[in-house]
Amino acid sequence: MVIRLAKKEDLDEIVEIEKLSFPNPWNYNYFNAALNDLLIVYEDDSSRRVLGYLVAVCCKENRALIMKLAIHPRYRSKGIATKLLKTTLEMLKNMNVKEVEIDVDMMNKNAIKLYEKLGFKIARTIPMNSEDESFYTMKLKLY
Repeated sequence: MVIRLAKKEDLDEIVEIEKLSFPNPWNYNYFNAALNDLLIVYEDDSSRRVLGYLVAVCCKENRALIMKLAIHPRYRSKGIATKLLKTTLEMLKNMNVKEVEIDVDMMNKNAIKLYEKLGFKIARTIPMNSEDESFYTMKLKLY
């Protein structure tokens, strides 16, 4: 597996993974706008198939926000998300980011378990009124 910044030619595969992963997916234009903040993981073979992606943006006060993380359903539970997250966290640490935040659906137990394994802690609950979904904001201090 190889992790690198995404390129425009990766966007179609990223959008496909997004559609397979989320009920309200981002479209091509959202990912195109986030291209400078978008990492992908792909197979290191002739296919160069995109296996997953992560969007992380830096905010004021040495904070970063992970906006999106998804792995193609066919490649889940193989440690790919862990590797992508660890690489991202190391990059953010090297940029002097002190805290990383992510919002996660309370029902997504696998994601919560992954983030907790990497040291994230639940900081608050975000209730959503429209579709009876709620989210946790999870934080990780890098320093």
